[in-house]
Amino acid sequence: MSEKEKKSAGFFGNFLIIIISFSMIIGGLVYYSGHPSVPVTAASKPNLLPVSGNSFSIVSSFGKIEHPISGIVSNNQGIDFAVSSGSPVYASGGGEALIAGQHGRYGLTVLLQHPDNYTTMYSNLGLIKVNVGDIVREGEIVGLSLTAEQGKESIIHFEIRKDGKPLNPVEEYDLK
Repeated sequence: MSEKEKKSAGFFGNFLIIIISFSMIIGGLVYYSGHPSVPVTAASKPNLLPVSGNSFSIVSSFGKIEHPISGIVSNNQGIDFAVSSGSPVYASGGGEALIAGQHGRYGLTVLLQHPDNYTTMYSNLGLIKVNVGDIVREGEIVGLSLTAEQGKESIIHFEIRKDGKPLNPVEEYDLK
């Protein structure tokens, strides 16, 4: 190999190393941003009600409650809202959908993971508008309430947790 060919090969080898290094840096930035196609700012602490305006009432409170028919006492780890049939249910804050589907006795459910170890759960839905893994923005519709018989309201179950511990939504959202 001539001296000229050695210099040319060295130049292209160094150029290739620079390109690979640059690609790894950019790839690392995309990886550490959490999700390559969604701005990191999409996540936010839950602070909005999942139901809109004055079109709801709280029908079941946080803590120990007695079933009105059976008399069985249970521990409600959230609250239940009565809303109009087919009402939109909104994300309390931005986050990632961890559950979006049937979830045991809760029926159709959406569970969102928010920053600082907050989670919110929206249950007893009639229709889900997000998928597992979706990045959801604060105020985005995550589902619709069940379609009830004409003249009857639908019930939405809502829970908020911090570090896995249930918080009282009435206190968290100053609904007193």
